[in-house]
Amino acid sequence: MAEDAIDGQRLKHLIVTPGGCGEQNMIHMTPTVIAVHYLDHTEQWDKFGIDKRQEALDLIKKGYTQQLAFRQPKRPLAAFLDMNSSTWLTAYVVKVFSLATNLIAIDSEVICGAVKWLILEKQRPDGVFQEDGPVISQLMTGGYRHAEEKDVSLTAFVLIALKEAKDICERQINSLGGSVNKAGDFLEAHYMNLMRPYAVAIAGYALAQLGKLEGPLLNTFLKAATDKNRWEEPGQRLYTIEATSYALLALLLLKDFDSVPPVVRWLNEQRFYGDHVPVRPGLPSYPVPLATFMVFQALAQYQRDVPDHEDLNLDVSIDLPSRSSAVTHHILWESASLLRSETTKENENFTLTAKGKGQGTLSVVTMYQAKIKGRTSCNKFSLKVILRPAPEVKKPQDAKSIMLLNICTRYLGDQDVTMSILDISMMTGFAPDIDELKKLANRTDRYIAKFELDNKAFSNKNTLIIYLNKISHDQEDCISFKVHQFFNVGLIQPGAVKVYSYYNLDESCTRFYHPEKEEGLLSKICHNEICRCAEESCFMHHSEDQVTPEDRVDKACEPGVDYGEEGVGIKYIIRKDTWVELWPEADECQDDENKKLCRDLASFRENMIISGCPN
Repeated sequence: MAEDAIDGQRLKHLIVTPGGCGEQNMIHMTPTVIAVHYLDHTEQWDKFGIDKRQEALDLIKKGYTQQLAFRQPKRPLAAFLDMNSSTWLTAYVVKVFSLATNLIAIDSEVICGAVKWLILEKQRPDGVFQEDGPVISQLMTGGYRHAEEKDVSLTAFVLIALKEAKDICERQINSLGGSVNKAGDFLEAHYMNLMRPYAVAIAGYALAQLGKLEGPLLNTFLKAATDKNRWEEPGQRLYTIEATSYALLALLLLKDFDSVPPVVRWLNEQRFYGDHVPVRPGLPSYPVPLATFMVFQALAQYQRDVPDHEDLNLDVSIDLPSRSSAVTHHILWESASLLRSETTKENENFTLTAKGKGQGTLSVVTMYQAKIKGRTSCNKFSLKVILRPAPEVKKPQDAKSIMLLNICTRYLGDQDVTMSILDISMMTGFAPDIDELKKLANRTDRYIAKFELDNKAFSNKNTLIIYLNKISHDQEDCISFKVHQFFNVGLIQPGAVKVYSYYNLDESCTRFYHPEKEEGLLSKICHNEICRCAEESCFMHHSEDQVTPEDRVDKACEPGVDYGEEGVGIKYIIRKDTWVELWPEADECQDDENKKLCRDLASFRENMIISGCPN
């Protein structure tokens, strides 16, 4: 495709319904705002669906209305109503709302009140903006959260937001210009000493907005680029995309149109349409907010600022293996953003020829199938779950018994982890004590931010979700609460507790619990002659690390063994002494851990069919 614009049809996933706490609501609202902004500037609603624009605007209005619920008296915005307001989150809301004023009606007092708070409450005399409130979503802050030069990165981010709100608020806030200049002076004084490409890029864009990115500062900015096309954070693709987007905006302000094309080309080559992260397992995922916002803001600005390429005229032919003739495409400016694609099942060389005038981007993708390797049950968290009878307390009406559920967890990283989740499934017939959970949530230390209960009938397994503000990395954090049994069942199915990082689902740990077993170490639970599995398959089979080829032959050929047949009228009784082995499927035999077992089983089968038992 031509390098100028991303195909609007690929942005449909960015239109999402807002909701959740203050940060979650902004995470959900951001992609819709930037998608509408981008489609407006690239005039691609005909591809996306013209009727979809109003639907998207309605979602933005909903997100705006819900965000107002998290405003606080004399303090603007926080993740939850009873938390300290965050400098970064407030600036982020100013940035998104300032852009959204071009799309929906937004009260200027909302934006300007936040701007005034940033200036009066969070800016130091030296121009630096400081952070005193928590940003729970580590993912939401983008490259800033890993910044070694956080003062510079945060001050630059707030300055950018203030500049974008200038037209809305400069008449209401006399100190706005002075605040911006103080922040700019701080960035200018420290810019030459910056080491991190991310900080160079975001501060460079802030300085470019003030007309200060010139001379030695401009040289520092350009030297931070890798291959003159990206401001790279090693091993951090999203931060590199975000930083490069700031840099592109700076280059556009400088009208350095010679440096712009390779940067735009690199951003388009990333095929970044807003990577998705699930909010909770089993629920929809949402685009990474800041990288998504910045890349589409930068590319939309590029569409506005760069002189039109109406003379674009390319003839492209592709010779693919197994094709009798070349595939040809004629690319004009009017259809430049349309992605053309061809496929072949032959993994061989091909030839592409381009003639005419203009530039385009070619991407080659090789697709293959491979089984995802299994993961351990715990990653980055330790978790202990103990269930025991509760001390003598007054039981609620209709409760049969009361148990005390104690949960202790610790984060195994180098520092405390912020917003984390305890996902607790109740045992059959049990429900948590709501009053006790409310007391935990209202404690002065605010260890529990909030909780949610899936209100199904008690005959089902209810799910309790507890939001934790943080989990310590140097000591166990524990909570205890009562669970009530409201009716007796013949076989109590176990409950499970899963702890995970809200914005990194790979970091998790799961434990099971049951009144008759300790610490969730459940292979099976039996009642009379009925047994059911609690964790994984608890069928007692022989694993490959316990069995040699000789063992297998000896067992198969011992006296009294009959050979079985498959059939709908044949039944085999599996007893405690029955020999059972797992025989992997053909695709599973490709996995490294199964290759030896599959070879041994195949050899065993062949020898038994051809030669039979040795005796």
